[in-house]
Amino acid sequence: MDKKTNNLGLKLGILATSLLISDATAISVTVAPMEATFSNVSATTVESLVTIPSFSMLLFILLSNFVIKLIGKKKTVLLGLSMAFIGGVLPAFATSFPAIIFCRFLLGAGVGTYNTLAVGLISDFFTGVEQKKLLGFQTATSAIGSALTTFLAGILVSYNWHYAYLVYALSIPILLVFYFNVPEPTKKVINDSSALNSEEKNKIKLNSTVILSVISMFFMFVFLMNIATKTSEFLTEQNIKNAAFLGAALTIGGLLGAVSGFLYGRVYVHLKTVTPIFSSAVVALGFAGVAYSSGMVLFTVGTSLVYIGYSMLISYLYGVIFDNVNAASKNLSVSLAMVACNLGAFFSPYIVSIISSTIGNSSAKEGLSLSVLFYGLLAVIFVFPLFKKSIGSNTAKAVDENN
Repeated sequence: MDKKTNNLGLKLGILATSLLISDATAISVTVAPMEATFSNVSATTVESLVTIPSFSMLLFILLSNFVIKLIGKKKTVLLGLSMAFIGGVLPAFATSFPAIIFCRFLLGAGVGTYNTLAVGLISDFFTGVEQKKLLGFQTATSAIGSALTTFLAGILVSYNWHYAYLVYALSIPILLVFYFNVPEPTKKVINDSSALNSEEKNKIKLNSTVILSVISMFFMFVFLMNIATKTSEFLTEQNIKNAAFLGAALTIGGLLGAVSGFLYGRVYVHLKTVTPIFSSAVVALGFAGVAYSSGMVLFTVGTSLVYIGYSMLISYLYGVIFDNVNAASKNLSVSLAMVACNLGAFFSPYIVSIISSTIGNSSAKEGLSLSVLFYGLLAVIFVFPLFKKSIGSNTAKAVDENN
């Protein structure tokens, strides 16, 4: 990293792009009033306005590498933010339902166009511990953006459902902060962070560590989504009092997850390769607290632990990917990771349902217990590379002492 990249403005410019990447569901509060407005449209179709951006986002994440090669990274982010602004805000003025559907598709397309760069630019300008810190900040910024837009949409919808879509005007200040603070990454900046030879730098190559990390992200999201899809049903099954506090419990968990992201760099400095073991165990403990809670206090604590552990774990895995790819492979690897996360979230209800049916127990508690089992096993799996490394280190030390 050179002098011009070592400043607060650059960091804020890059992190600002993460404020919108998880905000497609912010307008879920508009579904009921929009069903009343568009009474000739089925409720399912109106509800699809919440999920349509996820589909176009996936599509354009895959196309983003082509766009980056064509116009460069900075212009790709600016293009994506411009598309997100148009697609996000226009429904505030639209009266045609097909037009609103198109706008929601455009919003997802815009976010998907620059989504990978919200993470990838961190590796272009920063290395080492600073990179790890910013990866944690990126996760936290995404969580804060989601909470902020959902909160604002909830206020605006009380006046008119159209107004709720104005939350996406946030893309304009983000665009300006990015434009004035983040330069186009140069080959020198990108290549300085790699010890590979020049021939390898230009060759796209994904090793087994990267592939395993991407696969891990897929299954992580399959079982992580239980915190969103199973908790309401669980509270009803267990007849837990004050179940209406569910929304607040999830919000508290999300905010604490953001704090965890901000602190990730410090955690990594102290735990290093133990970080994934610790964070996976925290998620497993959190799901156990949720699955075996008999009241909202333990339920809220468990939910918070899930978000806290997840923020650290996802940040660590992105760091692993960056450490194991050359410059030419970064965009592709981040794209694959994000696609894996989105696909894991999409297929989560189906996979969990199949597993639950196979074992003969389809209760929400059993679904949450599967998450406990998965993240517990993940923590154990992460122990093996550490154990192998420890054995190798001790063996080398013993050889040196004998010599």
